[in-house]
Amino acid sequence: MLVSDVSHQVKTPVSNLKMVTDTLLSKSVTEEEQREFLQGIRNQTDKLEFLFQALVKTSRLETGAIRLEKKNAPLIDTLAMACI
Repeated sequence: MLVSDVSHQVKTPVSNLKMVTDTLLSKSVTEEEQREFLQGIRNQTDKLEFLFQALVKTSRLETGAIRLEKKNAPLIDTLAMACI
């Protein structure tokens, strides 16, 4: 199920990357538009990197290469650390 979910999540950034690069290759764009397109490419590659890192971490958890340590702690502390 995880692989199915990640593959679905990967489709959008890949489609966006293809669309932007096709536009850059086929049309004349201003320097400002080019920067906007490049920023979009950067954002989509960041999304892909996040998804791949999540896959690697999940794989490590499944194989036991890393383990989570459970401990009692106030929920607010956990939420605060997650927001940092």
